[in-house]
Amino acid sequence: MRRARVVITEDSDVAAQVLTRLLEAVPDIQVIGRCASVEELLKSDKRQLADVLLLDIETSPARVRVWGL
Repeated sequence: MRRARVVITEDSDVAAQVLTRLLEAVPDIQVIGRCASVEELLKSDKRQLADVLLLDIETSPARVRVWGL
């Protein structure tokens, strides 16, 4: 079975590191990228490769448009 590919969007480096470590401890999950904002995520090719996008909706004034991903 293929591992779920995850991209984390979080402006706190500490929180992103903790989430990455927790998720990578799960054998069926692969963190393929981290972004500091929704804008960075929208510019990234990684969002096209991800199965799951973890978004901190507080990281960006564009949070209202998140559902348009």
